[in-house]
Amino acid sequence: MKKNFIPILLSFLLVGCKSFSHIEDINGDDTKIATITEEEKINNNGHISFMSIMSSNSKDNEINGSVKIDKFSGVKEIEKIRKNLATYTFDIKINSGNFEVIIVSNNEIIYSSYEDVNPVVIVTNDTQKLKIVGESADFELTYTIKH
Repeated sequence: MKKNFIPILLSFLLVGCKSFSHIEDINGDDTKIATITEEEKINNNGHISFMSIMSSNSKDNEINGSVKIDKFSGVKEIEKIRKNLATYTFDIKINSGNFEVIIVSNNEIIYSSYEDVNPVVIVTNDTQKLKIVGESADFELTYTIKH
């Protein structure tokens, strides 16, 4: 049984490694997203990479979170707010690659930023999804959401 298990495990690992390839940073010092489409951003399509640190805590009507990733390519939803009104504050440090923070509601990108924002108020009639988008991005993000 163990002899059959090892080749199967190796096959899954090889297939998994192939699916985690990074998206090349094709626009040099410009940190704006160049390859990932708006549709991929909204639908969380694309590549995902390993996150080194991600934490979030909430109390009362406030969420405080941080994400530090050494290399990230793709789209990842990091928070979901089920309130109509929320105030967001972002502290973004991009070390390399391309990076963007977006807020999606009703299958539309209603906010996007490549830099620190203090604060931005979002009012919607639907759930708000906070997402990160990266192309070979090495970054740190700290955020606060008051709802």
